[in-house]
Amino acid sequence: MPAIIYTAVWPLWIDGRLKSIMKNERFRILFTFKDFPPAALLDINGDNFKVEPIDVDEDIETIEADASISGEFKHLVEMMGGIGKSIRIIFSKKVKIKRWLKFYKFLKLFFSNKIDIEEHKKMEE
Repeated sequence: MPAIIYTAVWPLWIDGRLKSIMKNERFRILFTFKDFPPAALLDINGDNFKVEPIDVDEDIETIEADASISGEFKHLVEMMGGIGKSIRIIFSKKVKIKRWLKFYKFLKLFFSNKIDIEEHKKMEE
């Protein structure tokens, strides 16, 4: 799981979406899919990020995170198919999300495109 999360976030760091959306915020999200261990803790701090492997046998509830997602791994893969698929999977409760509004900010990273980011930057100036 950690390598998949890192690989998914890397392009966001390269094209500037991570910095544009997260600015100077710190955000931690826990990915727990027991059928695809280990769990992963994504730690975004402004325009930097790291992914830590977490043993699924640990008490996951004690890990400090702003949001978390858990369920079957196949549903996470389906969510990568677009915002519509993600919303359908979330509302069908195939995945469990804690702190939905915080998690939404993470989804925006993936489903905003570079043009939207450029427009956002212009609006802030």
